[in-house]
Amino acid sequence: MKQSFILLFLISRLISCTTTKKLTEKNLIGAWDNKNGQILVFNPGKQALWIFYSETKRDTFNITYRTDFFKEPKYLDLTDFKTGPLKGRTLYGIIEFEKDHSFRFDCEPSLKNRPMTFGSRQTQKYYRLE
Repeated sequence: MKQSFILLFLISRLISCTTTKKLTEKNLIGAWDNKNGQILVFNPGKQALWIFYSETKRDTFNITYRTDFFKEPKYLDLTDFKTGPLKGRTLYGIIEFEKDHSFRFDCEPSLKNRPMTFGSRQTQKYYRLE
């Protein structure tokens, strides 16, 4: 009996390790770098920073983000730009976590043109900053 219980416990743990982790906003919180001049920092309360950087310059935009992880593909919208070329606009995007430490993101400045797949040249891959 004891051996059966241990075997069932080990099998259940193995199955839980191989199932897809439920994606929540909590998974998004933190800093992410695309290693090509952009960092996205997602904070609790739907506030974020979008940082563009080069060897000589750095621009930071305070923005708001919205998510809908019940949709397929999952939605991530960046909005409430107060300055720059996106002032007053929203970027409508999709997001896909590949692992706990990376995700793909693609977006368009028009709701009707929201991407539905990750085939475009604009798709960016971001990596969690430790």
